[in-house]
Amino acid sequence: MTGNEKEKDGKDFQVHTRQRVAYGALDFAKTPVQLLISVHLLTFYQQAGASLGAIAFFTSTARCFDVLSDPLMAQISDGFSSRFGRRRPFVFAGCLFYGGCLLALCTPPESLSGASTGVWFGCFYILFFLTDTLMSIPHNALGQEITSDTDQRRLVFMVAKIFQALGMIAAAALPVLLGTILSADCKLPAECHGTAAEGHCAALERR
Repeated sequence: MTGNEKEKDGKDFQVHTRQRVAYGALDFAKTPVQLLISVHLLTFYQQAGASLGAIAFFTSTARCFDVLSDPLMAQISDGFSSRFGRRRPFVFAGCLFYGGCLLALCTPPESLSGASTGVWFGCFYILFFLTDTLMSIPHNALGQEITSDTDQRRLVFMVAKIFQALGMIAAAALPVLLGTILSADCKLPAECHGTAAEGHCAALERR
């Protein structure tokens, strides 16, 4: 291990506030994403044309991969070595791939329909959770290795839990906030009055 990942005497090594915040910030970013995906994404793909059978199959497949990928990722990061430590490179790379898979998962091409929509969902849903493993397993291990002092370590994870709670609040508030903003901006031209588009706009205004 290198740098802050080396075990140190808690009396000599203090985890600074900025380090606790930097460690916990990842939980703030991940929590609302995962909650919104679990609540809204499956409905979104069902409305986009993916069958319930395909959605259920790929969802369960992604969870099955977790059973294998989690211990494998732990073993890989345990044996890894670099100038940045054995955990940080995986966290950094995982964040990049995580963001890319999330973007692809939330923006399927409009040309897709039916079975192809289900396949798109399945591929990127599985990849999304694999990249989550790539990022989360080393991140959790890094929290244990920042310091050997139990009080300092407890503070690190306490801050992470606070960020996680803030992320859950953000996940609950964001759809309401976006709905309010979008309904306020829902202005239709005169030729759309009396059409289905007008009904959609009225539904947004009632939310």
